[in-house]
Amino acid sequence: MTSEQPGLGVAFERPPLTPETTALVLVDPTVGRCRRSQAGDGPDGAYYDRVEATVIPAARRLLDFFRARSLRVVFVRSRGDDDHGRDWPAPYRDALLRDGALPCRPGMESYEWLPEVGPVTGDVVLEKRSFSAFTSTGLQTILDRLGVRHLVFAGVTTNYDVGHSAINAADRNFFSVLVEDAAAAHRQDDHDAFLALNREYWFEAAAADGVIERLSRA
Repeated sequence: MTSEQPGLGVAFERPPLTPETTALVLVDPTVGRCRRSQAGDGPDGAYYDRVEATVIPAARRLLDFFRARSLRVVFVRSRGDDDHGRDWPAPYRDALLRDGALPCRPGMESYEWLPEVGPVTGDVVLEKRSFSAFTSTGLQTILDRLGVRHLVFAGVTTNYDVGHSAINAADRNFFSVLVEDAAAAHRQDDHDAFLALNREYWFEAAAADGVIERLSRA
């Protein structure tokens, strides 16, 4: 796929997705992020409708494809052990506490993986204390050792954990695809705006079935 950097007029060719160099990265497919709750001031019902009807099925198709071909799969979830969020960065700690995203630790239902899209033996499983999947984990080292250069991102939320991970990946010299129908933001407008602003510069945006088709051809 050819892209042009704004203002530079220089076209470059993205290397094609190849199974040998690609990993699927699922960010925060947990009960706390994806299941409806009666507690707190969480996202509205439209968010959960999208997660249940669109995001989980698309993520499931990706997982089935990657696992059937023994391709690399990475799971990353948020963890916060401190009741006051002091193990998370201070600038947005209060917002996460207010939204009920922290604490999130073993023994809490919010910390558990969704059964439909949870890890299995052989998957890489990491825990993060930051929006980006790279900042507070050893993800870079693991991907380098596996020879991965392409990342396929799915999960929640588009404009925070998933999106920041994809942008951070570009700074680390990975080529990424953010799967549009396997991700969601709390507001659909935020999902659409984030993709419109950042796609083609930091990452590609594509549908799950399109990604599967490209990897199948490769």
